[in-house]
Amino acid sequence: CEKGADWEAALALLTATVRCAIELDAIGYSATISACEKGARWETAIALLVAMGRATVKPDTIIYNATISSCEKGADWEAALALLTATVRCAIELDAIGYSATISACEKGARWETAIALLVAMGRATVKPDTIIYNATISSCEKGADW
Repeated sequence: CEKGADWEAALALLTATVRCAIELDAIGYSATISACEKGARWETAIALLVAMGRATVKPDTIIYNATISSCEKGADWEAALALLTATVRCAIELDAIGYSATISACEKGARWETAIALLVAMGRATVKPDTIIYNATISSCEKGADW
């Protein structure tokens, strides 16, 4: 389901597992969130992340990255930024993927100030930006008409 971006089938399977009282683990949630990401269903991905907390399944960097990426694909820079910020509170170690997706979401939202602030924050967090991240930051400046 995840590879085919069939988020509806993935969600149905996840729901069926819960109904059958089968204990779900991070892998099941991760695959479903990834399917939501590929299907641009960021609201569902966030709801699943929240449900993980209620089910006492601890999300990891990969799960946060997939959820942030779903927000990026849905062009919701505010949700992406909120999730990125939440990783600090949850003691989740961020990597370039999470920053990249958040910066790309800011690019889509023409939020150049936020994109630049995230690029600076990457340096403080000792996460090395790559060409994609620099390009997304530059593009956000262009889209925000600050070039």
